[in-house]
Amino acid sequence: MFETAHILIAASAAGACALAEWLHARRAAKVDVLAFSATPRRAWVSAAPALRVIGCGVLMLGLLTVLATDGQSTASADTTAKRPADKHVVIAMDVSPSMFLIKDAGPSGKQSRRERARDVLSSTLRRLDLSRTRVSVVAFWDSAKPVVIDTFDMNIVTNVIGDLPLHYAFKGPKTDLNAGVREAARLATPWNAGSTTLIVVSDGGDSVAGSALSSLPAAISDVLVVGVGDPFRSSPVGQSMSRQDRESLNTLAVRTRGQYVDANSRHLPTDTLSSLRMLMMAEQDKLALRTIGLICCGVGGVLLAGVPAALALFGSAQSVRTRAGRRGRGSSNVMNNARATQEPDVMAIRDPRADVAAAS
Repeated sequence: MFETAHILIAASAAGACALAEWLHARRAAKVDVLAFSATPRRAWVSAAPALRVIGCGVLMLGLLTVLATDGQSTASADTTAKRPADKHVVIAMDVSPSMFLIKDAGPSGKQSRRERARDVLSSTLRRLDLSRTRVSVVAFWDSAKPVVIDTFDMNIVTNVIGDLPLHYAFKGPKTDLNAGVREAARLATPWNAGSTTLIVVSDGGDSVAGSALSSLPAAISDVLVVGVGDPFRSSPVGQSMSRQDRESLNTLAVRTRGQYVDANSRHLPTDTLSSLRMLMMAEQDKLALRTIGLICCGVGGVLLAGVPAALALFGSAQSVRTRAGRRGRGSSNVMNNARATQEPDVMAIRDPRADVAAAS
């Protein structure tokens, strides 16, 4: 739920507060008998240092959580570009002629397979946290070539997937699924372990002699094989017939330990997307985490601000506070009486000149 970095920072703040409490207690112990010997304390007072430490840690964790959930929207494109990426998405896109010549995809069955792939990928890419994720695109047919490497601009990715005539860069005629996966694996090799998601989009592949698939690098943690095109009805393309080859796509998913999804008429299931590490936090999860962060801020703030007030009001026993109050009222009465006795009676003092005038 909470990020590891936030927990470590909050723990460090709580540790610093605990060290300060220990130093304070060590210094206060020297004058404890003089300052508090006549004032019996309540039992809960000894827990005040621990409450302050807990309040400091909880407040720091809440502030970092709220900043992480609310503060990312203010990042500009320049700031995003300068941030180091810790997540990667590699899209291996089939650009064979059947992907744009045959229109049997989509809910209505009137979209080209490439258009359907663009719609499915666009809805997925919109969920990325672009402040931490970079996207690469590999085009493949009989071989594979990288087209875009590590971009955060989704407009570039959408244009490459849906509009560029990339099939002119290849000879054909057979589609080699393994070539796309091999090129994506080559790109991901230098990246951190578990930081990359591979998405393969195709209508199926052919058996290509000499095409083997080696083990994937440690950087690739998730593999999603997305199929487009009608899997039941074949359509003519050139001198052959084409339909979505579920068998070859499912085989590729098994060999790469990934998932195969038929996205010809529906978008990727939520369960499938939620299992991918490259996707940012869902909105409902983000809202729940923000609420927890605000609660932590409230609890931590109440502890830090409330403990001193509680010590002043309820730290000593009730009888001591009552005697202190009576002593304060008694001393004020004594002072008032003394002041009254010291003040001269203005009316009792007579002016001597008035007596002289009366005698004359």
